[in-house]
Amino acid sequence: QTLDFYGKSKMVQEFFDESTSEARRQQILQQYNVSYIFYGPAEQALGGYAIGDSTLLQQVFSTPLAKVYKVKLKAEG
Repeated sequence: QTLDFYGKSKMVQEFFDESTSEARRQQILQQYNVSYIFYGPAEQALGGYAIGDSTLLQQVFSTPLAKVYKVKLKAEG
């Protein structure tokens, strides 16, 4: 039921791809007004993104299989 499901799926793959720049990730997060990122087995399988090293995200919840990150966008200027 997601509007533009295939486009958004491609964007999620781009977000988790290790070759995507942090600037592009920030752009995606801002464009879609994302507040939280769920990082479970399916997201981990999308690429080698070192999500725990991101300055854009702060881990707020964790289980052995998944983590949730709060988005901390840099101020525009």
